[in-house]
Amino acid sequence: MVFTISTLGTISAQLRALQLRAAEERAQTMAEYAVVLTAITIAIFLALALLGTSLGAHITNVANLVGP
Repeated sequence: MVFTISTLGTISAQLRALQLRAAEERAQTMAEYAVVLTAITIAIFLALALLGTSLGAHITNVANLVGP
Protein backbone atom coordinates (compact mmCIF):
# COMPACT_ATOMS: atom_id res chain seq x y z
CA MET A 1 0.00 0.00 0.00
CA VAL A 2 1.32 3.39 -0.97
CA PHE A 3 0.75 6.22 1.45
CA THR A 4 0.28 9.62 -0.06
CA ILE A 5 0.00 12.94 1.69
CA SER A 6 -3.79 12.92 1.31
CA THR A 7 -4.00 9.37 2.69
CA LEU A 8 -1.89 10.30 5.71
CA GLY A 9 -4.02 13.40 6.24
CA THR A 10 -7.17 11.27 6.21
CA ILE A 11 -5.67 8.79 8.67
CA SER A 12 -4.59 11.66 10.92
CA ALA A 13 -8.09 13.16 10.84
CA GLN A 14 -9.63 9.78 11.69
CA LEU A 15 -7.25 9.35 14.62
CA ARG A 16 -8.13 12.81 15.93
CA ALA A 17 -11.83 11.97 15.63
CA LEU A 18 -11.31 8.76 17.62
CA GLN A 19 -9.38 10.65 20.30
CA LEU A 20 -12.16 13.22 20.60
CA ARG A 21 -14.79 10.49 20.86
CA ALA A 22 -12.84 8.73 23.60
CA ALA A 23 -12.49 11.99 25.54
CA GLU A 24 -16.24 12.64 25.24
CA GLU A 25 -17.02 9.14 26.52
CA ARG A 26 -14.73 9.63 29.53
CA ALA A 27 -16.45 12.92 30.34
CA GLN A 28 -19.86 11.28 30.02
CA THR A 29 -18.82 8.46 32.34
CA MET A 30 -17.54 10.95 34.94
CA ALA A 31 -20.84 12.83 34.76
CA GLU A 32 -22.76 9.59 35.29
CA TYR A 33 -20.62 8.77 38.33
CA ALA A 34 -21.30 12.25 39.72
CA VAL A 35 -25.06 11.78 39.35
CA VAL A 36 -24.96 8.39 41.07
CA LEU A 37 -22.76 9.74 43.88
CA THR A 38 -25.15 12.66 44.39
CA ALA A 39 -28.15 10.31 44.58
CA ILE A 40 -26.39 8.07 47.10
CA THR A 41 -25.37 11.07 49.21
CA ILE A 42 -28.93 12.42 49.27
CA ALA A 43 -30.26 8.98 50.25
CA ILE A 44 -27.77 8.72 53.12
CA PHE A 45 -28.65 12.18 54.45
CA LEU A 46 -32.37 11.44 54.22
CA ALA A 47 -31.93 8.13 56.04
CA LEU A 48 -29.90 9.79 58.79
CA ALA A 49 -32.42 12.61 59.10
CA LEU A 50 -35.37 10.21 59.35
CA LEU A 51 -33.68 7.72 61.65
CA GLY A 52 -31.47 10.12 63.57
CA THR A 53 -33.60 10.50 66.67
CA SER A 54 -34.45 6.81 66.73
CA LEU A 55 -30.80 5.83 66.42
CA GLY A 56 -29.87 8.28 69.14
CA ALA A 57 -32.40 6.70 71.50
CA HIS A 58 -31.07 3.20 70.75
CA ILE A 59 -27.49 4.30 71.34
CA THR A 60 -28.50 5.86 74.65
CA ASN A 61 -30.28 2.64 75.69
CA VAL A 62 -27.22 0.53 74.85
CA ALA A 63 -24.93 2.98 76.66
CA ASN A 64 -27.17 2.78 79.76
CA LEU A 65 -27.08 -1.01 79.66
CA VAL A 66 -23.29 -1.17 79.31
CA GLY A 67 -22.18 1.73 81.45
CA PRO A 68 -22.68 2.41 85.16
